[in-house]
Amino acid sequence: MTKDYLYLLADKLNLHRDLAFNKRWRYKKYFLKGNKRTLDVGGGGGPFTIQCLKNGNTVTLVDSNKLNIDKAAKKINLMGFCGQPKIEAVACDIRKYKTEYKFDQIILFEVLEHIKADQEVLDKLSSLLKPDGQLLFSSPSDNYPVFYGEKISSVENGGHVRKGYSFGDIERKMALAGLKVVFRESFIGYFTQKSLALTRYMSDKFASSILIAASLKLILLPFTYLDKFAPGYPDYCIFVIAKKE
Repeated sequence: MTKDYLYLLADKLNLHRDLAFNKRWRYKKYFLKGNKRTLDVGGGGGPFTIQCLKNGNTVTLVDSNKLNIDKAAKKINLMGFCGQPKIEAVACDIRKYKTEYKFDQIILFEVLEHIKADQEVLDKLSSLLKPDGQLLFSSPSDNYPVFYGEKISSVENGGHVRKGYSFGDIERKMALAGLKVVFRESFIGYFTQKSLALTRYMSDKFASSILIAASLKLILLPFTYLDKFAPGYPDYCIFVIAKKE
């Protein structure tokens, strides 16, 4: 039991996640609150799902990896949400997901760059949104300097099948799906990118563990706040909010 709560504490403090997650985490301020229905696509271990549950939402988490769903279920149970009608976790490809519901909000963070048929996914998500519902989207940019060890895969094997998206590219694809971008912002600048590159190098060259990763993250975290002092450097990620037209 003690181990479970230490695990939950580490998860709450995001100690085992990379520095990019800390930057994405700030976008929870745009999540809808109250009696809203949310779909978290490719939500992994469920951090954003849990936040939406805290916001009072009814949430469906869909992830193609069954292990991710199992991890999310463990955390959701420890948080006291498991067994409630407000949460559903489904292990399946979002393109094959079927439901009778329409959603007020869909979260699609760091997923689309892993899928070749990206327009098919956006069309499917648009069909699941209520009129005026919102899609929150983030992905790598298409022009950031490549990190250590990064590769683009020619097949869907869990890696990136494309480097990322420009704002113009994702806005055109969303428009084809009946979605209008109403807010956009780029994030993760020079210092965070260099810190991420270092952590990836260290993980590759030396034995990796949550203790090492957490320690390195705590050391490098202060440097990520210096991104604003290198404004001309291309950002690593883009974030947009789109509305169902």
